[in-house]
Amino acid sequence: MFESPRVASVALAGVLVALSASAVRAHGDHDWIRQRGHLSADGKPCCGKDDCTPLIPERVKQTASGYSLLEFGLVVPYREARPSEDGKYWLCMTHSTRVRCFFAPPSGM
Repeated sequence: MFESPRVASVALAGVLVALSASAVRAHGDHDWIRQRGHLSADGKPCCGKDDCTPLIPERVKQTASGYSLLEFGLVVPYREARPSEDGKYWLCMTHSTRVRCFFAPPSGM
C-alpha cells in the first residue's frame, strides 16, 4: 500500500494531527469561557468539559423577565446573563440540568 516506511510514518502522523485537531475543536468553540475563568452567580466555574452548548439565536427570545430559552423551557433573568465574547448565545449547565451560566451577545449584534 505505501511505498516505504517513511511514507507510512508521514501518513500516520497526518491522521494523528487531524484527530487531535478535531478533539480540540470539540471543546474549542467555547473554551474562551473556561480560559477567562467565568464564574456562575454562586462562584463556581461556568464551564467544565462538555458543560456549555451554543444556542440557536432564533430559539432565544427576550421577554420582560429575561431571556426565554425555548429549547429548555427556561427563563434566565437579565441580571444573570453575561456578555458573550464571540457574539453567540451559550448555555452552561450542570449534569443535574441546573443553569450555571448564560452568555448573550451584546445588544445590537
